[in-house]
Amino acid sequence: MCGVLGLITSSQISKKNFKDSLKLISHRGPDNFGTYFKNLKNKKIALGHVRLSVIDLSKNSNQPFSISDYTIVFNGEIYNFESIKIQLEKKGVIFKTKSDTEVILQSYIKFGIKKTLKLLHGMFAFAIFDKKKNKMILARDRIGIKPLYYLISNNQFIFSSETKSIKKLFKYKLDINLEAAASFYYHKYIYDPKTIYEKINAVEAGEFLELNIKNLKIIKNRYWYLKRNSVEKNENRVVDKVEELLHQSVKKHLVSDVPISFAFSGGLDSSLLIAIARQYTKNILGFSIKRSEKDIDYIYSNKIAEYLNIQQEVTDFKDLKINGVDKRLYRIYDQPIGCSSIFSTYLLYKKISKNFKVCISGDGGDEVFGGYNWYQQFLDTKQPQIKIAKNLTRIKAFLKHKYFLPNNDIKKYKKIMLNRFSKNEVENIFNLKIKEDEFCMYRKYIKNISSIKDMMYVDFFTFLKFALIRLDLSSMAHSVENRVPYLDHKLVEYAFSIDPKLHYKNGDLKYILKKVAERYLRKEFIYREKRGFSAPINSLLKLKNAKENMRYIYKKWEYYHYK
Repeated sequence: MCGVLGLITSSQISKKNFKDSLKLISHRGPDNFGTYFKNLKNKKIALGHVRLSVIDLSKNSNQPFSISDYTIVFNGEIYNFESIKIQLEKKGVIFKTKSDTEVILQSYIKFGIKKTLKLLHGMFAFAIFDKKKNKMILARDRIGIKPLYYLISNNQFIFSSETKSIKKLFKYKLDINLEAAASFYYHKYIYDPKTIYEKINAVEAGEFLELNIKNLKIIKNRYWYLKRNSVEKNENRVVDKVEELLHQSVKKHLVSDVPISFAFSGGLDSSLLIAIARQYTKNILGFSIKRSEKDIDYIYSNKIAEYLNIQQEVTDFKDLKINGVDKRLYRIYDQPIGCSSIFSTYLLYKKISKNFKVCISGDGGDEVFGGYNWYQQFLDTKQPQIKIAKNLTRIKAFLKHKYFLPNNDIKKYKKIMLNRFSKNEVENIFNLKIKEDEFCMYRKYIKNISSIKDMMYVDFFTFLKFALIRLDLSSMAHSVENRVPYLDHKLVEYAFSIDPKLHYKNGDLKYILKKVAERYLRKEFIYREKRGFSAPINSLLKLKNAKENMRYIYKKWEYYHYK
């Protein structure tokens, strides 16, 4: 896991300014600081890389990494690089390192970008300078686990793992993208390809860009699509297949030349991953957060750690020094993110970083297997009240959502999932008209909701992206690579081929994953109330409610990054 930076310009490049911009993301890779500068006929090129050494720790794998007329800067991990390497060796390719970086570049040289991207299994964001074709290729993994941003303006092209480096390297003032700012107030985050800055965009998940270096023209290409089928309907066969794919994914994610830790909340997702990982390694250390003595997740994490016979380290949330962390967090998050869990994840990865460079977490399980409580709350509004009559919590939610929310599916879902600022409220905040309303993002993916899978699908492309950028920035701030086995693209594709009646059955969310978990965990660990990873920030910061919290976050972002 690393950080990348690149610049293409007609002007002279200041090496000092470029290196200073790269230093802004040095937390992503403290093990090596590398640069590459090249003068072409009508353009100058600079590439930068900060390395967190995880695979092939030798200096030979430092980046930027070059072979003949090709140079790469790469952030991420390719879990099947050994099998791709064997294919290339059979075609006569000779390798000089044991790194996945060289495998990507050799594959590009031999097969081209399209076939290479089909071959890669993992999380990645990379750029390849192809001198022969006078092109720069930028690519991002299928799910969007690793971020990659770019800017084209004033006859220059800049890209980076974080927007702060682009902002420093760009010589001109960047305006706020008010539609993106509105997205923050609507959804707690800004969705791709927008960023908070008018001229900076994100390379989208499952996309690669081809940049003509001569004229700085871009061609966008999508190489991966997630289909929604309902072809898998046999419960026993589905449970077996999900278990098989989970084993394959976990085994791949354990590949590392340094020790691996686990983020361990005590919930279903992280507990199941650890239970499966124990089939391949006995040396497991789980890191947990304790929010209070009555924290149910903390209590269960203790029970499950004992049951699985694993070591556990607990960080107490009361140890958080809010003033110092508050300042540090808003410097890290170079775009506003409105979620209290950033404090919990910051604290967790700070503790992990003392002894580990790599961590495995259960992120993505809810989007891929249908675990969010708001799915049930929405589906309840489609049912007669008698079906939920035994559950007081669900009855209260049913009455609120059934009779006091809009009849339109998308509007109702948005209000149930996250009821924050309306379009009128946002227009009043900025004192101008906003083009997109709070439902626009959802309409891009669905027109109505007929099953749980429709909600999983829209959340996969929206809410998950917020979770991933939060995860990337929180972990990399402490030089920790975070891996997410539930987001292996083969597992994701299969999960979205399962009949929705198996994702939500007998009133149970995440039904299939729970059936898999029954083979590894006690039922009391599986069938309990779901909790999030939030933190009691409103009370610590003396904020009245969620809306006030979001205003606070935006003002903090402005203070540290814009004014």
